[in-house]
Amino acid sequence: MSSLEPIYRAVRSQQDGGPEVAASAAAAIEAVFQKSDAVILGMLFYGSRLRASSDAGKMVDLYVLIDSYEAFHESPLRRLASRLVPPDVFMLTTEDDLGRTVSIKYSVITLSAFERLSRGKLGTSIWGRFSQPVQVVKARDEETRTRILTALAQCMESFCLATEGLMGPSFTAREFCREGLAQCYRTELRAERPYARAEEIVASNPGWFERMVSSVYGSPDEDGQYRSPQGRRSRAARGWWFLRRLTGKPITVLRVIKGALTFEHAVDYALDKLEKHSGVRLHLTDAQRRRPLLWSPVLLWKAVRSGAWR
Repeated sequence: MSSLEPIYRAVRSQQDGGPEVAASAAAAIEAVFQKSDAVILGMLFYGSRLRASSDAGKMVDLYVLIDSYEAFHESPLRRLASRLVPPDVFMLTTEDDLGRTVSIKYSVITLSAFERLSRGKLGTSIWGRFSQPVQVVKARDEETRTRILTALAQCMESFCLATEGLMGPSFTAREFCREGLAQCYRTELRAERPYARAEEIVASNPGWFERMVSSVYGSPDEDGQYRSPQGRRSRAARGWWFLRRLTGKPITVLRVIKGALTFEHAVDYALDKLEKHSGVRLHLTDAQRRRPLLWSPVLLWKAVRSGAWR
């Protein structure tokens, strides 16, 4: 882990000094554990609720890291789908100590798959998401916690390596992270404008992103500028981002379709998710609602024709 050591230390220090989990978020975490505690190795709290922990009305976003899909799914087909198109996404609601309803979205993935994707060149759905503020709110033991923090450090390194080839010879942490996050959002189906959304994320916790960039590139100069190791923009980096956009959007659609099969009212959730990401609302027939997997090729084609690609 020697090359990751400075990033690992930055990740760990930000865990120790991060904001406390809000009461309703803690209740949500407990609800998830009651549902599947037997196979959980760790849990990550991230997203807009972490960035605005005092807003009890926001949905809680969790990543649940498990030991194996065999212990989590009885169906061999479900296990295969989980391996091919991770993560599995679920919804539930609970109440906090004050009696307020808490909405939770939690994604389930094996820790080994999370580690693999954190260092993969096409793993933007993992390292793009977890280069942003995140808290490890549960780990089975100290060894597992170290594995999780190391994977988060790897996410940050992967994000920085993918982004630096898009930058000039010098840059600020804000410019660097805004560019990288915007490119990550461009690999998914998004209704938001990528650069506007990236700017919002960076502005919400500039200290987090400053520490991340410093852990990779060292201290900035007196003007807040970091020096790029490459010294110039890279054609290879632009090529990799093109490939990520080419593969990322179809995978997003596959995740939405897979999610339609995992929980009650899942078809409505999938449609809402697609509309949120693309701004397009699909209208399904009764037959398509009853058999979404059977109709998935047609639904995918409808998504393409309706302009859900951005």
